[in-house]
Amino acid sequence: MDVIKVSKPRKVKGENYKVYCDIDWLGENKSLWLTYPKEFDSYVDSSSVDWVATALLIPAMLAKSDLIISGTISSSLYYFLCSDIQKILHIQNPDLSQIKIHVDEMALRCKANDYQSASGFSAGVDSFSSLALLGDSQALKPNYLATLNVGAMGKGDNARKMLKKYATRLTEFCVNHNYKPLIIDSNIDEFFEGLSYQATHSIRSAAAILALGGAISRYYYSSTFEYPSIGVSKTYDMSYADPILLPLFSTEATEFRAIGTNLSRLQKVELISDYETSYKYLDVCVGDPAKRLKSDIPNCSQCWKCSRQLMTLELLGSLEQYSDVFDLEKYHANKQSIVFKHMMNVLLPNRPNDWDVIKLAELKGVMNKSNIKALIRASKLSWRLRRFIANKLAKTYTESI
Repeated sequence: MDVIKVSKPRKVKGENYKVYCDIDWLGENKSLWLTYPKEFDSYVDSSSVDWVATALLIPAMLAKSDLIISGTISSSLYYFLCSDIQKILHIQNPDLSQIKIHVDEMALRCKANDYQSASGFSAGVDSFSSLALLGDSQALKPNYLATLNVGAMGKGDNARKMLKKYATRLTEFCVNHNYKPLIIDSNIDEFFEGLSYQATHSIRSAAAILALGGAISRYYYSSTFEYPSIGVSKTYDMSYADPILLPLFSTEATEFRAIGTNLSRLQKVELISDYETSYKYLDVCVGDPAKRLKSDIPNCSQCWKCSRQLMTLELLGSLEQYSDVFDLEKYHANKQSIVFKHMMNVLLPNRPNDWDVIKLAELKGVMNKSNIKALIRASKLSWRLRRFIANKLAKTYTESI
């Protein structure tokens, strides 16, 4: 088997605090880097490769190449990276092969004396519902909210610009709601060529947090799906296994937990629609980052995630509350084509969050309950039939709402 060799990480202190390592990637010279706030510098151990091994695991499995990494790794993390985690990743994506990981030595990580917790903040439905859940308890409320550039913001210059935009939003939100901002930039995404963000997002975020050593004692990761959908199987979205997978990335010093798995997507939207803070900040969009950078509002109001959110808010009677973050004129003027995107997803197998909208539409009397599942079965016969059925459903919805 081929081998990928990774140097011991080094730290750079300057305008940005940075940790990086050099990589011999099958004969090609590369580097993996990550920036972090100055206040975390004393916790960032340049000899620790917890974050490096986690960030490179999937790319190495895809390349069918063992990892040889100079440095020390958490004993707990090392065990699970070499066993259970690889098993789960292979089941989710059979193109990923079992590999070996070689490090200089294993170590027990020390917990920080001043306990600090954090939660990811994308301003989406999952992260806002997590804040609503955790904020009710002073003991659970996170100290930090984190915005991590690990692939969701696009590539190259656009990713840097998007991070700057999101960092401004995060800082403003934290000042107004008594949190501390945690902003991390990285080039982790460069190693995931050919792998979608949706299929790998949990491990990318875990790697970024592990780079901070024990500074974050507990990290809450907002769960996408509720418990009936949780499991380990071949999938397009890593988060189907989050409550199972995330704890395996824990070290002796940092614990990962999924939050919000007890709620369906519909329940989360209902929860945040009573959470006034979301009216100004909600951002669910997965549209083109270049176009979003030029926009005064965070959501394109027409991608598949925006379409799902707009339909749900409309059915709940909460649409107008979000006029600051969605282009409602665009939605109303192009409703059938926007809803069509959602219906195309509904007709795919194993889409519980998309199906939630249909169940709500049935409950509100907008969709005919008896026909939907039969149409889903019929749509499997051909792509052309699927488009025809999706368009028919979109027309029915638009005319009935």
